[in-house]
Amino acid sequence: MSYDTHEAFAGVLRSFRNLCIEHAAFFVQDSSVRITMAHIIQRCLTANSTPYPTEQIFDNLLQSRAEIALALIQRLVEAHAHGSDFRNLLVPAWKSALYRNVGYEAAITNDDLHYWRTTLCTVLLALQFHIGSGWKPLASVSSTPGELLKHTEHVISEIIDIVTVVIGNGLTSVVTAILDQKQAEMQHRSVKETIDVEVKDITLVLNTLETVLRMSRLPEFSNQMSERLLSTGAPQSAIRLYLFSHLLTDIETGNEPIYAVLATRLMVSFSTLQQVAEEMAVEGVMSQVLTARVTQAIQKTQDGVGHLDQRPHCPVLYSTWSGGILPLALNLLHAVRAPIAAEISTFINTFPEQLRRISAGFKAKPDEFITLAAAKEVAALSLISFVLDDYRQAGASVGVDPTMVLPLAGFDEHKKSVVEDLKELIGLKMDVLKAKIVPTSEKELAWHREDKLVEKVLAELKSAVLCLETEAMDGDQS
Repeated sequence: MSYDTHEAFAGVLRSFRNLCIEHAAFFVQDSSVRITMAHIIQRCLTANSTPYPTEQIFDNLLQSRAEIALALIQRLVEAHAHGSDFRNLLVPAWKSALYRNVGYEAAITNDDLHYWRTTLCTVLLALQFHIGSGWKPLASVSSTPGELLKHTEHVISEIIDIVTVVIGNGLTSVVTAILDQKQAEMQHRSVKETIDVEVKDITLVLNTLETVLRMSRLPEFSNQMSERLLSTGAPQSAIRLYLFSHLLTDIETGNEPIYAVLATRLMVSFSTLQQVAEEMAVEGVMSQVLTARVTQAIQKTQDGVGHLDQRPHCPVLYSTWSGGILPLALNLLHAVRAPIAAEISTFINTFPEQLRRISAGFKAKPDEFITLAAAKEVAALSLISFVLDDYRQAGASVGVDPTMVLPLAGFDEHKKSVVEDLKELIGLKMDVLKAKIVPTSEKELAWHREDKLVEKVLAELKSAVLCLETEAMDGDQS
């Protein structure tokens, strides 16, 4: 095939890519067309997993096919497509990603991050089809028990490989590259003209991790997944990113410590795995978190950081606290139980301004507003308080010195008033409560329109009341 023919084909492919990007949302509405879209994706991914010449035009062909696959699979996920035709996209998606780069380190070294990110986004979306319980092979294949087992083992093997390469080794490579880039910048050293590793790469790793953790079949491979994550040092890489996050600010991040939010979310996700949480506790993750500049900034903020706090840096600091530090403490308490109770109580007490702010933050005043993050925050703290109180009362029977499990000063002594405030909010008419809730993201805005946001907020508030009232009843009985 002549060069001119290849050029013409590349032009047709670019046009088809644009067609898919612009009109796939319309095509996907037809369930029969969805199958065709899946077949197109599979053909593109398969073509990108075959040998090709080294000329630039063929690199462009690969990128166009990868973008076609990404555009189509994104619409299929949004349309909640389901079935074996869509589940079977994972293997070719992962194969096409690995064909050109064996991991993040290779993509960084080869200056091929743009293509690597495109293929990883496709893999991430292909994983979405495996969140549910049905992992059956193609309908044409006889589904005998042995074949189903073999198919499931194959899917799990692919997922474990993705966990190892993208999350385990990938996070380590990305964090190292980000820190190296920052060091070169601080030392005024010239950096070669390449695509920088940045926030989107950490986000891609995080989203992949969160997707795998949502799978209903996770218990079947959680131990293997934990071993891979620990062997690659992924949790420690997340901690390292958090410790240096105060330095990783620039115009792109709005001079905000965005990496602190992502790093704590990574730690929270890792700590949902029992084996990983236990290892993180042994390595002293809470002590390391306390030494971070971002943590110290939260502790030193006058009156604490709040959910609608518009002071400089406070929105990011609050996200770090409510969506990272607090749930991390709760996850470790759940995983390690009594042996870590004293450490958790001491740790939480190093945030006195936060505790006082939470205890006074749910008055049902006309000018007071609430967010889902604030509701989750009080629910998490109430559960931590409940568990700590339970261990404190159990004492020696669970191997705990009650005097070492400290009350949460600034919160525990105000439990009754907190319960009263929460009950007053819960008792409001639905339309009145809805008017008091402020969406903080596009997703929450969509939930707000469908009344899903108010239901989520109510669930968190009721959970907090249940913990605090149960704790009060147990205290009265003792």
